[in-house]
Amino acid sequence: MRLRFAGTTIFVAMLVVLASSVSAFAARYVPIAIRLNGVVLLKGNDSDSGHRDFDQVWNDLHKVQFAVTDEFTKKYVKQDTKEVVLECTDKDADEPDLVIDESYGGEARVRTLKIHRVKPDRFNQEWTLDKDQLTQLFYTREIPRNRVAELAKPRGDRVVKPSDGQKRHIAITVAANDVMLLEGSNDDDGRRDADAIWDDLPNVRLKASEAFLKEYGKTDFQLVTFKCTVNVTHAGKCRDVEFRLKRVMTDEQGREWVLSADDVKDKFDSRDISRELATQLKNPQRSRFRR
Repeated sequence: MRLRFAGTTIFVAMLVVLASSVSAFAARYVPIAIRLNGVVLLKGNDSDSGHRDFDQVWNDLHKVQFAVTDEFTKKYVKQDTKEVVLECTDKDADEPDLVIDESYGGEARVRTLKIHRVKPDRFNQEWTLDKDQLTQLFYTREIPRNRVAELAKPRGDRVVKPSDGQKRHIAITVAANDVMLLEGSNDDDGRRDADAIWDDLPNVRLKASEAFLKEYGKTDFQLVTFKCTVNVTHAGKCRDVEFRLKRVMTDEQGREWVLSADDVKDKFDSRDISRELATQLKNPQRSRFRR
């Protein structure tokens, strides 16, 4: 009986150790892509146990080696090329189409991107991103709002200064397939943070563009639903998501549409905000599920 008890104890202990080891070494896959106008030029990946936050994952990005795609090879690579500068399609565009997209690290849109050729690894991945440029993009990159609460240092190294009370322009645009549909503004004195500006969206009337009027304006629709991109300066953006627009009484400037309050609330967590805006949030831990 004594030996059987000891053996059982050892067996249970081994199970506990094994379970702990599996948990400790459980891998999180971190895919990374460099895209130009939606086409992948380079692809790489990183992995961890899930312990790193978005800032830490981004700060390790310069260590990742990338493989090229056929599209990249056709346009850029010669056999002796050691360094390449990628360029966006239109340097004058408001939003460049050259994108660094790192899961669990963020997304940055750039007009140019410098990459370096290094010794190939065992997967023949031989390109790295420029470390100095990645450092410069740290605060301009975008991350999901709900990931801010997970950051070890939500304010980064920034010191938030109180507003000087000067008027700040806040532009609101609703677009689909790169076509402007509605726009408005909600200017303030700079005292509101990104969350407060987003919360106030349902109170802002939007003016329809000719493109929107052509599709919806000559009808008696009181509610319109479509997939669009909502961009609010100083508050964040939602790309290619479904929003409802409600028709209200027309004001003196011809504005008669507002974003659905339920949809604005629902997109609070999933919208993307710049890392710079995240440093200024009064309550980084806030969630639409926890006010």
